[in-house]
Amino acid sequence: MKILDTRTNDLFSLRSQIIDVLRKCELRGTYFTGESSAAMVDDWLTRNNHSPFYFVIDGTGDVVCLVVTTKCSKSRLELSLVLTDPDKQGNGYARYAISHVIATFGKHKEMILDVSEYNSRAISLYESLGFKEYGRFSKMIRMQRSLKA
Repeated sequence: MKILDTRTNDLFSLRSQIIDVLRKCELRGTYFTGESSAAMVDDWLTRNNHSPFYFVIDGTGDVVCLVVTTKCSKSRLELSLVLTDPDKQGNGYARYAISHVIATFGKHKEMILDVSEYNSRAISLYESLGFKEYGRFSKMIRMQRSLKA
């Protein structure tokens, strides 16, 4: 398993695999973009800014998970999106990716994310990684985790 990110890698060779993961998630009802998956992925792959996108590659070279980060401020980073291929869930890919992001962005004071109150598997994962609930809105739970000891 390895992590690639848009800051240091040319990931256009993985474009179709990334689009496939998004489409599988859309078909299973776990994610909806509201726009073309291909256009969204092209936008992600051409960004080279302070909000990198991470992709987990399994041992066979397939994209199995993606994590989108957004820098909210100098001290706060948001996990904007965490998606794992529905056929590959339960294998630790999201945990691996989020742990990598936490280690990479330790200079920030905190990390936040929003998760559906119905997504008990994701909530359990986030809690096991040190995130705690600190608010609710529109059937969503806002969670945060301190990155500094």
